[in-house]
Amino acid sequence: MKKCTIILCLLLCWIADASASSDITTMKISDDTYVMSAVDYGTNIGVISTEKGVVVIDPMPGKALLPALAKQINDLTQSQVRFVLNTHNHEDHTGGNEFFIGEGAQQFNSPDAIAEIDSLLVNSHTPKDQVFFLHRENVVFTGDVFDTSWHPTFYSGGLKGFDDAIDRILALGDEQTLIVPGHGKPADKAALRKFRKDTHDWVARVKVLHQQGLSISEMQQHPDIQSILQRFNVEQRAEFIPERAFQRFLERTVTLIETDKGA
Repeated sequence: MKKCTIILCLLLCWIADASASSDITTMKISDDTYVMSAVDYGTNIGVISTEKGVVVIDPMPGKALLPALAKQINDLTQSQVRFVLNTHNHEDHTGGNEFFIGEGAQQFNSPDAIAEIDSLLVNSHTPKDQVFFLHRENVVFTGDVFDTSWHPTFYSGGLKGFDDAIDRILALGDEQTLIVPGHGKPADKAALRKFRKDTHDWVARVKVLHQQGLSISEMQQHPDIQSILQRFNVEQRAEFIPERAFQRFLERTVTLIETDKGA
């Protein structure tokens, strides 16, 4: 019960910080670990103080905010960033690498040399997604394998790769493990399981409608599709995704089904 209360407090702190006036919000997990995010950009950035120095995961709050991010990290840790890690190679996660390297940090492809961080290599959002597990804090950084602000993007590995990634994440830690998605509010394993179920329901329904001959535009109007899409709208935003993004999500799902990756 105590651990569950701690997770609830962390999530409430995240919500409170997100309403602050600062462009970059901060969620404190422990004296050594923080999750930061720019209000208008959304990438979750890990900041971890280790015996070898400060590690930053996915340092991209938007290029204009990189100096502010560096200052806030310095203020929190009383140290400059020593190492940079990335969950995958997309710009919204790697865009700050060059800045921090220019400030003296070293980029690592994996955290093997850092005792406080373990990693998994999976194929889901991209062919080389890295999941980072902070065993001391019982926290997982999933990158875009999991997203609480958007629909699933399992385009590289299809459902097989997606399921493998989720299974391996669920095997880390315990039921109280804090799950930090690539974007959106941190969650728990129950939310991750729901995300997987909703993803499977999405693919199954799209498959049936595709086999029935419905076009993409017809699927967009189908009540079942609209209902399942809203399950990913964790924050209940009035404008969840633009119409073009909705269409693209359907198109890419159909492509995976047709190539048996998403079947």
